[in-house]
Amino acid sequence: MDYLYESIRPTRLYIKQCSHCDLKYFGKTTSENIKTYHGSGLKWSAHLAKHDAVSMHLWNSDWYYDTSINRFALKFSKINKIVESKVWANLKDENGLDGGGPGELGKIKLSETRRSIEWKEAIGYEAAKKCSETKRSTEWKIKIGNEAARKSSITQNDPTWKESKGKEKVRKDLEKKYDPVWKSTIGKLAKQKELATKSDPLWLETVGKEAAKKCSETKKSLEWKENIGKEASRKLSETQNSEDWKKANFRKCEICGKKEISPGNYSRWHGKNCQHQ
Repeated sequence: MDYLYESIRPTRLYIKQCSHCDLKYFGKTTSENIKTYHGSGLKWSAHLAKHDAVSMHLWNSDWYYDTSINRFALKFSKINKIVESKVWANLKDENGLDGGGPGELGKIKLSETRRSIEWKEAIGYEAAKKCSETKRSTEWKIKIGNEAARKSSITQNDPTWKESKGKEKVRKDLEKKYDPVWKSTIGKLAKQKELATKSDPLWLETVGKEAAKKCSETKKSLEWKENIGKEASRKLSETQNSEDWKKANFRKCEICGKKEISPGNYSRWHGKNCQHQ
C-alpha cells in the first residue's frame, strides 16, 4: 500500500537515559546537536534536576523529512509502552510531529509529577514565581488579564456553568481545604506566604492600599450590594450553617470545656482569652 507523506522540517528521534538511574526518555528534535541535547518533558527535566544528573545519549534515528516519522514513532511508543512503563519518563506517546497533549494515562503521570517534590523544586516553584511576576505586570493586566477576568466572570455567572462545573469545583475546593495533608503542606505554605506578603510595608503602601481602596469602593456600590453582596452573604450563611463546615471549623475550648464554638467567638472569648482560667 502506498502512503502519501507530507514534508516536515528535518527531524530526528532519540533515546536518552539518566546518568543517575535507568530512567529513559524517547523524543524528537530538530536540533543539529542531538548528542548534547538533553531532551524535553516535564517529568524528565524534573528528574534530571532533582538528581543533578545528566542526559546520556543512547540512540538517534536518521533525519526524517516527511511525516513517515509518525509511523515509526508511534509504533515504538506502543511496543515499549512508554506512557504506562515506569522505565520511561514520557507522559504521552511520541508521534514525532508535535508536542500534543497527554492521554488518560499520561494525565495521571502528569498529575503525579506535578504533585511530586522533585518537580516542585526543579520546575514548579520557579514556574509559579514567573507566572506571578507576569500577572503582576501592568502590561499583562492591560493586554490579557482584564479580558481574561471579564470572560471568567461571564462564565462563572452563567446558570448552566454554576449547576454543572461550578458546583463540582466548589465541592473539590472544599474537600481539598478540609484535607489534613493539604492543610499541613500546601495550605500552610500558602498561608505563610500570604501573611509575609501582607506584612511587607512596601506591599501595604502600594498594592495593599490600592486593593483595599478598590474593595471598599466596590462594596459600597448599590449594584454590588444588590447582586454579588447578597449572594455572597447567602452562600456564606449556608456554608457556615452546614454540618461539614461546623465539623471542620467549630472548636472546643480547652479551658472551660465548651463545645462547638465558632472561629470568631473562640478567638475572642475562649482559648487564651477564656474568662474561666
